[in-house]
Amino acid sequence: MKKIFGSLMLASLLAVAASIFLFGGEAKADDSKIGKGATDYQKLFDFDDFISDEKEAEFESRLQALSDKYGADVVAVFDIDRPARPEYNIPDELEATELYAIDFYNEPFSDGGRYSDDGIIFMFTMADRSVSIQSVDVIGDVVTFDDRESILDDMMTDFHNNNFDAVLDIYINEVEELFEGYGSRVVRQWIFRCVIFLVIGLIIGLIRVSVLKGQLKSVAIKTEASDYIVPGSFNLRNSRDFFLYKTVSRVRRQSSSGGGSSHSSGGRSFSGSSRHV
Repeated sequence: MKKIFGSLMLASLLAVAASIFLFGGEAKADDSKIGKGATDYQKLFDFDDFISDEKEAEFESRLQALSDKYGADVVAVFDIDRPARPEYNIPDELEATELYAIDFYNEPFSDGGRYSDDGIIFMFTMADRSVSIQSVDVIGDVVTFDDRESILDDMMTDFHNNNFDAVLDIYINEVEELFEGYGSRVVRQWIFRCVIFLVIGLIIGLIRVSVLKGQLKSVAIKTEASDYIVPGSFNLRNSRDFFLYKTVSRVRRQSSSGGGSSHSSGGRSFSGSSRHV
């Protein structure tokens, strides 16, 4: 019985250990960070007083706190127009604003640093009233196309009323909700996977128990040695030694060749939503 119980427990523990090894990196119960880490660079750029003076410092603080908490730079830019660059001089105004947002996020600061690989940027240009929200790298899985469209939908009334404080407030609040919801979802998925692996372990253990149980046979104690002998079953008339087979053991020589390697390179991926407001 101890052997059976041990097999059941061993299978269960191995399954749980496998789930922790495979998916433990996704669990963020004590760590809410989604991205690789935020920077300390300025997060709010208001180039022509779109945001009220009494709110600007508050919004900058909120954006920085949100970025630090989730490990992804959350940036907002309000500008009169796009810079006079050839790449922005194209018929499609929304595409031009998208390019401006991407360039702004990628542009190095005076010290040579730039925003982190994971983040999100909101860009508004007043000249053609175009707005774009770009999710950077892993944040594209957190703030998806539908999420960005929903944020823009919620901003429309305040855009029409030129209430840019309210626009920025919506942006910060809804991005924070999405970040928080994503972190909780990852934890729930990790717990669910642990439960699934535990159930699998129990099933494997039960199968093993059934096999062991089937191998058990009832026996009774015999009191005499003669009880174990079948009369006339042993009759030795001659004996010889025969060579039946031989065993050959081979040992592999260790190779000195090296292993393989993998590399990754390239820039960041941006996924965005844009419209006129």
